Amino acid sequence: MEWIGPHYNLRSAAKLTATVPANLIASAGSASITAVNASGLSSTAATFNISAPVPVITSLYPSVVTHGGPGGGLFVYGTGFLPSSVVKWNGAVLPTGYSSSTLLIGTVSASQITVPGSAQITVYTAGGGTSNALTLTIQ
Repeated sequence: MEWIGPHYNLRSAAKLTATVPANLIASAGSASITAVNASGLSSTAATFNISAPVPVITSLYPSVVTHGGPGGGLFVYGTGFLPSSVVKWNGAVLPTGYSSSTLLIGTVSASQITVPGSAQITVYTAGGGTSNALTLTIQ
């Protein structure tokens, strides 16, 4: 069986198509499908994997913070974000709020910006992987 957009191609003389609602493939994982004929007989289940998009970061706001500051919200803009995506600070997960598929808000604590330097910001989505890294400057 071959996945073709929202349809399946059984690669035989018979073709079965089905529209899959977006909410059923909104999370990474796997799903099983069966076909049921008019007599109520079911086919053998077929399993397919649902992968999440690879997240991509395009910008940060702010991109520069002052050391010794109070901390606060870090707006991470990009693509491929899911409600389960998390913002990472040098590999450590930040408390993350999901705004949309293009915006996550990470919470940076004051203790993370006590020393001048920088932090590598990434986004991780289970089933999609880790995004590119952008640098947050702590001046």
